[in-house]
Amino acid sequence: MTPAPEGPRTHKRRLLGHSRENRIALSLLIFLIGASALAFGSVEVWAREWLRFGALLTLAAIVWKTSLREVFGDTPGRLALPVACLVLWGFVQTVPLPRAILGLLSPRTLSIYEHTVPPGGGESLPSWLLDEAEGLDEFKVPLDDLPDGPPDSGDSSAGRSLSVNPHATRRASLSWMTSLAFFLIAAHVAKSRLGRYRLLWGIAGWTGLLGFLALMQQLVWNGRLLWLREVTPGRRPLGPFVNPNNFAGYVELGSLVTLGLFLALLSRHSGRLDRKGIRSALVDRRWTVPRLLATGALTSLGLAGLLLSRSRGGLLAFAGGLFFLILARQRKGMAAGLFVAVVLLGVAVGPAGSLLPGLDDAAGTSFVSSDTAPSDLTRVDTWARTFLVFLDHPVTGTGLGTFQWSFLSYQRRGELGIWKHAHNDYLQFLSETGLVGALLMAWALAIFVRRVLWRGLGESSRRPRWTTIAMASAVFAMLVHSVVEFNLQVPANAALFSVLLGALTAATDAGGGKGA
Repeated sequence: MTPAPEGPRTHKRRLLGHSRENRIALSLLIFLIGASALAFGSVEVWAREWLRFGALLTLAAIVWKTSLREVFGDTPGRLALPVACLVLWGFVQTVPLPRAILGLLSPRTLSIYEHTVPPGGGESLPSWLLDEAEGLDEFKVPLDDLPDGPPDSGDSSAGRSLSVNPHATRRASLSWMTSLAFFLIAAHVAKSRLGRYRLLWGIAGWTGLLGFLALMQQLVWNGRLLWLREVTPGRRPLGPFVNPNNFAGYVELGSLVTLGLFLALLSRHSGRLDRKGIRSALVDRRWTVPRLLATGALTSLGLAGLLLSRSRGGLLAFAGGLFFLILARQRKGMAAGLFVAVVLLGVAVGPAGSLLPGLDDAAGTSFVSSDTAPSDLTRVDTWARTFLVFLDHPVTGTGLGTFQWSFLSYQRRGELGIWKHAHNDYLQFLSETGLVGALLMAWALAIFVRRVLWRGLGESSRRPRWTTIAMASAVFAMLVHSVVEFNLQVPANAALFSVLLGALTAATDAGGGKGA
């Protein structure tokens, strides 16, 4: 039976790589990355689960309609491989091991179990993780502040695995799997130029909406999170995020992307931001000018939200992304080197912090009498101690997602509260995965720099599009912010970051070409 001939519109869409299936997947992707932010950053269990379900369902639909080779093709597949290995490593960390093997791989972990986990398990210790906690007097934080963990007797891996909290490690491995799914979806739907532009417009729209919510909160706010949820006393939420620093992490990504769209429109006719190109754009009142006004308004809303967050890390990261946006157009090779430099800086602040003179005395004094801002002082102290966690578990780490439990025995005696995150994604990742995870991420970084950045930005034979540079600058901004915050531990921010990384990979893998 002979198939019906294609109409001109269907043929054009097929050539653009924008089939009906791709349009559906793209719409679902745009919905998920925006709804994840509105669901209070998707930090709660119900939000994380539906976000994971949506991402995996969308990826499964794509694979069903295409092929594994097409989804994992070339650069996306190469980048996905080390991340998939990391997910596998997370599950390996939860496997019950004989004591001899556990002691060989991670002597410190075995020592922790010997001092904290009663023989045969049990529920006598709420944390079951504090090193050398022979009695209640040895706890360095109040018992009421200890994070809840599953009963030792309820998990066959408890006290026998490389992970000091197997349940938390399994959840973290699934979170990495969700991010990997978002990356692959974006890399697939953004293969065509039309798909990329629609995706970036969707991100710009969500960014503008979050900025608008931040502005409205300053005008008419009832003291509740998103006007719906009660807020813990002392918290200062912004928009749908409890933590304004996490809000800043989301809008800094979106604002850089929206700014890239604006520059792409402004230089659309010539590919350059010169007087002739700008004049040509401004006289095109039917197509270009309305889009310039829209992207200008969305960028302004996003930047307003960023300023209202009063996040120093967010402002620093946006400034770094803006610098990269300018530099990448002119000095593309140097811009690629900045990615490696930021990652190395993120790790180096750990050992460097431990060498600061007088840090122990300063961190033990009242924050009121300290000459250094409390957040700065405690962050540096925490980074130094997080690096100590890595030195004590150098090869295997403490387990993905176990920082808040493993760090308890490294907190200062009498310190109130607990640290759920290290406020440095690099050091936290290093302490949780050890050298195994570090090698996997070094592998992924090498592929990214060589096959994405160097190919997309480093070739002198062509000038990359502003949208491609904007996506790279947004990824760079998040890497800068990760030095001082934990945005990649927030599901909504991790999802948006993964989507931008996938779209950037698709753009460079397809050969961005000249133009805006």
